Amino acid sequence: QERETKRYDLILVVVDKNTLREQWAMMQRAGLEIIAIDVNPLSLLNTVRLSYGKELTGNFIYVDIGAVKTDVTILKDGVLRFTRRLEMGGEQITRRLEQELKLSYEDAEKLKREKGLGAEEGAQAIIKSEIDRFIVEIQRSIDYYRAQFREGVFKKMILMGGGALLPGFSDYFGSYFDADMEIDDPLAELIGTESVGAIRAIAPRFSSGIGLALRSHN
Repeated sequence: QERETKRYDLILVVVDKNTLREQWAMMQRAGLEIIAIDVNPLSLLNTVRLSYGKELTGNFIYVDIGAVKTDVTILKDGVLRFTRRLEMGGEQITRRLEQELKLSYEDAEKLKREKGLGAEEGAQAIIKSEIDRFIVEIQRSIDYYRAQFREGVFKKMILMGGGALLPGFSDYFGSYFDADMEIDDPLAELIGTESVGAIRAIAPRFSSGIGLALRSHN
């Protein structure tokens, strides 16, 4: 009789040692004690489970758009199946506006944050062209996942990070995908003081931090 074989699904995490050391040293200089280190897709998974725990059947995707990077992560029935980091973020939009419209960095950032896709025609075209690059890369990631795992329909897509707050972004972005789309509110399930309400407008910026805070409770 053959012995029963146990099967484990493992996640291999690779990190640049120098980058980790730099960030560690920065925290120490700030007088902070580091008690845990996590990778962004897994930290965000804690936030997703908190907010969408009852909706994680089938294929579920969350996209965290930061200043200089974007993480695309796909779950199947609540289990992480695929993640990809794109070396692109909101900073690229600001730099394009700065260069092509001959603006200061501060004015370009203000234009992006306050007007977004509601900006005048020239600026709007620049912003759209950068967002189109995001869309193409995320579509490639989804196509790769579908081919590798023979999967089809995506149930929901969640947008996280500061990039999701760009005016008009979610409507334009969502028009290119079939999945239902939402902007994450990691504070929705938390009980807090009135100060929580004051930061709800920028709640997606806290998706990663909330997930890291939840780490010790898993």
